[in-house]
This record gives sequence, C-alpha cells and structure tokens, in this order.
Amino acid sequence: MHPLVALIFRRHALISRCVAPTAGALVLLLLTACDGGKEEPAAQTADSASLPAAPIVAAMPEARTSLAVRPGARARRIDVRRDTSTFGTGRAVVTLLSGDTVVVSDSAVRAWTLGDGAMVAVSGLDGAGGYENEGQSLTVIDLATGTRRRVVADYYQIVKVELAEAGGKTALLVHMRDGGLGSLHVAVADPQRGAVFRSRNALGRIVNGLVLVAGYGDSETPVDFGEKRTPLRVDTLTTAVVDTLSLMVVPRAPI
Repeated sequence: MHPLVALIFRRHALISRCVAPTAGALVLLLLTACDGGKEEPAAQTADSASLPAAPIVAAMPEARTSLAVRPGARARRIDVRRDTSTFGTGRAVVTLLSGDTVVVSDSAVRAWTLGDGAMVAVSGLDGAGGYENEGQSLTVIDLATGTRRRVVADYYQIVKVELAEAGGKTALLVHMRDGGLGSLHVAVADPQRGAVFRSRNALGRIVNGLVLVAGYGDSETPVDFGEKRTPLRVDTLTTAVVDTLSLMVVPRAPI
C-alpha cells in the first residue's frame, strides 16, 4: 500500500475511536432529555380562593356600637386610659356602682358622667373637620340599655359636658374650644336625638334646669370661663324646648 494511503487510514481509525463514544454519549443525553423516564408532576399552585384571607387591620381603634343591657346600671366614675400610640385617645372605662367595669369606647379623648350616672359621654376624633382637623364628636351611652348615640360632630375640641334636667326631660350643654384663638363655643343637644342649637364665641351655663347661652359675637378677644364682659345676647332654652327643636347638622369642613 502506498505510504500516503496508509497514513490516511490510520488517521481515520483514530478519529473514529475518539468521535464514536462522544457521539454515542450525545445521543444518549438527547434521548434522556426527551424521554428521561418517569415525568415529575408539576408543582401544584394553590387557588387564591382556597387561601385563608388575611386579617383586616383597622386603621383606627374599633368603635363599639352597642353594649350589653344592664338594668339599673349607674356609673361611679369614668376614666380614659390612654395609649401613646393612638393619637392621645384611649379606652373609656366606666366603674359601676356595683364595682364592675365596662369599656364604652376604644378611642375616647375625654369622658364625663352625666346626671345620676345613668348616662356617660365620650368625645372622639371623628368630628366635622375644621382647622387642622381638630373637630371632635360627642357620643352618649345609656348604661342601662347599652345604646350609643353620636349627638354632636363639630369643628372644635370638646372640653366640658353638662346635663340639664327639668320636667322629666334632659338637654346637654357642650362646651367647645378652638385651637386657634382659643375661644369657647357652645352646642346644645337632645341626648336622644342630637344637636339642636349652636353658638360661636359663647359661654353657656345651667340655672335651675334652664340652659343659658351668652353670645359675644365675633371679635379678636377669646371667650373663656368666668367671662366678665356683657354679652351681646343671651338665649334661654328649656329642656322642653330642646325636645322640640329641629336637628342641626354641621357640614364637614375641608381639612
């Protein structure tokens, strides 16, 4: 055989020995990839409808709409137990004459016992807006029946609440103060219905079951408790009249 031809055959045999195993391995790899035995089941994705719903977290403390009936219940005192994480509000806890305690609000600013303790009142941050959204609301709770009623929602902070009683009827005298000038304002409410009278820059008091509201008009001088100036007018409201007046709604002001 010609030397050149022999050299070509030897090189061809060497290439065949190197390539054949490699080609076989590639074929085996391809077959394994295409039909690699038993197929793995696809991962199961849970249906969103079967997943448990995430708990709803309230942005503000929960407001209680009704309480248990306690016939004849009377309040000895009421305290607001504040939590610094809730904008200065807290739980309003009533201590009854029986010694039991009742939480009447989870988000109270201030609280008052009214009359003989059959009713209590709490102020809240859900007022009618006003300057820097300082307006507050007033809710009255009847401890015997467990009913709650929001009777005032205004532009100002509520600083004092009094109860007038006469002839079997009642009226609430609500003292409010604004955070700007610092003047006092007055609202009168029927505890069974809501606010029926309102006066800005005014001072109210209760005399023999009558609600007297002294108005001082708009001025740069704030009205405060113990005011010595002569008022521009004095409105006298009996509890019977309060029971007949139409309800007032203070429209919400922009924040």
